[in-house]
Amino acid sequence: MNDVPAVRPLAGQPAFRTCLHQLAQFYPPQSVPVRTQKGNPERRTFIWAVAKAFYSHFRDFHVEAISEIVALLWPNTDERNVRHELTAERKAQIAEAAKAEMTIASDAVLETAALVSRAQRTTHTQSSADLTDSQRVQQALGLLASIGDKELATSLVQGLHTVLSDFDFGLAED
Repeated sequence: MNDVPAVRPLAGQPAFRTCLHQLAQFYPPQSVPVRTQKGNPERRTFIWAVAKAFYSHFRDFHVEAISEIVALLWPNTDERNVRHELTAERKAQIAEAAKAEMTIASDAVLETAALVSRAQRTTHTQSSADLTDSQRVQQALGLLASIGDKELATSLVQGLHTVLSDFDFGLAED
């Protein structure tokens, strides 16, 4: 039972505290899936919910820590009760559900990144298509003027102004 001290640094993190706060406010659903009518269905559901939260954060079932949390609501709960509820079959179901949630979350992250990237390209393309030639030249002059080597920047800006005057290109004042 030496795994609880290893959990303490992680339990101090804000995300974990938020989950514990949500568990403290937890109200079991009215239709509790039960194996049998014996025992305490609300406590059973709560144990499963806490175990699911632990597994999704730590990829492990910390029975001693889960027991301590459940004992806050049901003081007569001990590790034996939790071990009885967290059968190998139930742990497998929780692990499978967590894996499915991770897959969905990672797919959502990838899809969101793709959409943001696409939106940025679309916005950039649309905004540059709406610019006049004069505005584009003004942007180019601004970029040239921002070069770190000021002597080079000045020379390039002057050179561009010379080329523009050769073409009788007037810059619009914004």
